[in-house]
Amino acid sequence: MENQSSPRGRITLVGNPNVGKSVIFGYLTGRYTIVSNYPGTTVEVARGEMRFGGRDFEVVDTPGTNSLDPQSEDERVTRDILLSEPPDILIQVADVKNLRRTLLLTSQLAELGRPMILVLNLMDEARQRGITVDSAAIAEIFGIPVVETVAPYGEGLNDLSKALGRAAVPNDPLADQLRMSVSRAADVAALAASGATAMRVHQSATLVGVSGLGDAVDLEHRRSQWVDESVETLKTIRERTVFDASDTTSTRILFGLLAVGLGLLVHTEVGSLFGWTTLYSLA
Repeated sequence: MENQSSPRGRITLVGNPNVGKSVIFGYLTGRYTIVSNYPGTTVEVARGEMRFGGRDFEVVDTPGTNSLDPQSEDERVTRDILLSEPPDILIQVADVKNLRRTLLLTSQLAELGRPMILVLNLMDEARQRGITVDSAAIAEIFGIPVVETVAPYGEGLNDLSKALGRAAVPNDPLADQLRMSVSRAADVAALAASGATAMRVHQSATLVGVSGLGDAVDLEHRRSQWVDESVETLKTIRERTVFDASDTTSTRILFGLLAVGLGLLVHTEVGSLFGWTTLYSLA
C-alpha cells in the first residue's frame, strides 16, 4: 500500500510592529525564504517552509499590525491573509513590555478560532525595566500555550518548538459579554418592533443597561475596558537597583566591564616585566 504524505499545513506569524517576528520566522524556516508583494499592494510578505511532526508547513510572516480592524494598508494585508489563508497554527509574537497592545490583539485573534500560541518576546528588556508579567495566568485565561523568549539570543526558542504540538483554539474572554449585550439589544429591538411607545422603549433600554443598539454591540469599547482591567492584574513593575542579577543585559555589561578591566591589568603587569609600552608608562 502506497503511503500518501499529509497535505502541507500553514503556520502564520502575527504581531505588533517591531516585536521580533522576523527573528522567530528565521528560526522556524532557516535561511531559504521568499519575499514578495501581497497581490495588489506594495506590502511585502515573507514565506518560508519548515517540517514539524512529520508534516511540511508553509510559514507566513505577516506585516506588523496593531488591530484586525485595519487602519493602514499593512494591517489590511494581515487581516486579509488571516481570513483568506486560515492557519493551522497561529503564532502571535508580542513585546512583553507592552501588555496592553498585546492583549488587544490577542483578544481579536481569539475570535478567529484557530489553534494558537502566544510568544512573549523581549523578556530581557522587561527584566531590565523591572516588568513582570504573569504568563501562566494569561495562558489560563486564553487556554493556549504562552512562551517567554529573548529571540535574538535564542532564549525560549526550544520551548516554542515544543509548544507547536500544544497549540490550542483560544478561549474568547469577551464572548460572554458580547452574547449578553446582543441578547439585551435583541429584547429592546423586539420591543421597539412591537409598536411600543418611544418612552417605553427608552425605559426598557435604560433598565437593561442598553443606551442604544450600536452601543450594545460596541465590542471594541468593551475590549478596551477588559484589556485595561487585565493589565492591572497581570503586569507589575518593581523598582530596580543599579544592578539586577536577574537582568541578562545588565549581567552581560557587568562581565564585559570586568573582562576589559582584567585585560588592562594583565597587559600592564606583563608589560612592566618586559618593558612594553603601557597606559601607565605613557602617563
